[in-house]
Amino acid sequence: MNNIICKAVFSTHNKVKLNIHGYLMVKNKNRGNLYYWYCEKQNLLKSYGRATTKLIEDQHYLQKTSDHNHVADASRVNPTSLENLTIPENI
Repeated sequence: MNNIICKAVFSTHNKVKLNIHGYLMVKNKNRGNLYYWYCEKQNLLKSYGRATTKLIEDQHYLQKTSDHNHVADASRVNPTSLENLTIPENI
């Protein structure tokens, strides 16, 4: 699991969230280069999804995850990339 790089996305309030297996995670705390994350739906759905990453050269490498009690929300994974989306005319 140490070589999985987690993609960072920005929230509407310009805060960093991580996309981990299709779930958006919010930073809880960090201790040195270890970062602890919780599911963004922790309060809404009582999700207990957690993750730990190690920051190496500005990349978050996944160390450990726990299960969520809901499915991943694919529409929320990368909200900032939609502005560059081009749709072919034949669709």
